[in-house]
Amino acid sequence: MDTSEHTAGHGARATVDVDRSDPEYRAWLKEAVRKVQADANRSADTHLLR
Repeated sequence: MDTSEHTAGHGARATVDVDRSDPEYRAWLKEAVRKVQADANRSADTHLLR
């Protein structure tokens, strides 16, 4: 299991365990990255078409 550091409230640092073998987490993360990349690829005017 890997660990990463995150900033908790008031600038305190907390270490969080990340289980990269969890299939549900990996699926969620993959979808989140896909959405962020898709959003970055859209033009600034795309929201006007809705």
